[in-house]
Amino acid sequence: MSSRVNLNDTVEEAFGFTIGGLDYDFKYPTLKAMEPIQELSRERDKVSKEDTPESVDKLAQLDNKLTEKFYEFVIPVGHNTPIKETLDNQPLPVVKAFNKLIIEQLSAE
Repeated sequence: MSSRVNLNDTVEEAFGFTIGGLDYDFKYPTLKAMEPIQELSRERDKVSKEDTPESVDKLAQLDNKLTEKFYEFVIPVGHNTPIKETLDNQPLPVVKAFNKLIIEQLSAE
C-alpha cells in the first residue's frame, strides 16, 4: 500500500526580500493568476518576430504590461511604498538582482 503525499505541506505561499531598507513579500501566483502573464508573453513573442517600427512600440508596451503584472504579486511589508517606486530609485545591479530572483523563484524546476 502506498502512502499519500500532501504537496501543500512543504510549500511556501510567499518569500520575503528587502530592497533599499524596505521589506516586501512576493506572493507566488496561482496557475490562474499566471494565465494573463502567459498570454502577454505569447503576444510578446509574436510581436518580437516582426520587424516594423510599430513592433518596437508594441514590444515596449507589452514589456510594461508584463512588468506591472509581476509587480501585482509584490506586497509591501510594514510600509506602503510600491515596489516600482523602490526599484526606480535603486542602482541597476539591484534591479538586475531583483529580476533574477523573481525569475529563479518562478522557474518550473
